[in-house]
Amino acid sequence: MRTAAVFFDEPNADDYPFSIPLYRTVYRQLGESVAARGGRLAVVRDAATYRGNGTFAHGWVFDGTWFADHPGPLHTDLLWNKGRTFQAPDANCLNDPALDAICTDKWRSYELLHDVMFPTALVTRAEELVGAMARLTTERVVLKPLGSYGGQGVLVGAPADVAAQNTVYPCIVQEFIDTSGGIPGIVDGMHDLRIISINGDVGLSYIRTPPPGEYTANVSRGGKEIEVPPDHVPPEALAIFRHVDQVFSRFPRRLYTVDMGRDRSGRWAAFEVNAKPGFSPKETGPSYPPFYDRLAELLLS
Repeated sequence: MRTAAVFFDEPNADDYPFSIPLYRTVYRQLGESVAARGGRLAVVRDAATYRGNGTFAHGWVFDGTWFADHPGPLHTDLLWNKGRTFQAPDANCLNDPALDAICTDKWRSYELLHDVMFPTALVTRAEELVGAMARLTTERVVLKPLGSYGGQGVLVGAPADVAAQNTVYPCIVQEFIDTSGGIPGIVDGMHDLRIISINGDVGLSYIRTPPPGEYTANVSRGGKEIEVPPDHVPPEALAIFRHVDQVFSRFPRRLYTVDMGRDRSGRWAAFEVNAKPGFSPKETGPSYPPFYDRLAELLLS
């Protein structure tokens, strides 16, 4: 029986993401999908427990109900590394560490994908920030710490307002994409369209909308998720997705997301890519159970 494991940095059984009820449902359902295909899903935590060659000193294995304690050494056939600093070059990992490195460095990803993104500048220290923002053309700008995720540390506003905030360096500043015009026939108002790629195919697609008065649409920060069936994804969005996947096609096994939006003029652009995506339970919409099936197959490949 093949064992696929998901790695998290936090050491305890009920630490993130299991501290969030939504994600407890997600990983229980993923465990069920993996079991239905003859495999088993495990959770491993804390880089200090890694013993090499895909083996951990300890872990938790899905038993049909929840992740049961597995006190002895636990060997993994595939490791889905959702940690932020853990590296396992001798393990069979999803994704390739080089793909993870691209997606977790916002400047590196911009250098590769600038053809489908709005103008962006790298800022390595505070003295560079005002000048970098002056080279952008929009009334509002977006600032993101280089390795941020989940909307953490993101600032949106007029350059003077952004410059007045405490900022983590290095970071990037980008022209603001005003998505308040929505996507005709799909969503009104501000949005973030996410496509999850499974080996270059559209595994799942959905819209995230921010809470009232906010700009960031992360579900973990109060955003709302709206399913978009794959055959309803606008052709402009698919074109961006195909462009990104062509860049990443050197990685045969790949799981990542492209976040994008449509501005008020009708122009589409990518916001960022993410190699460690979260996702919602199967009940969210009809396209979610097939996504779980595809993901389970990928984890057992």
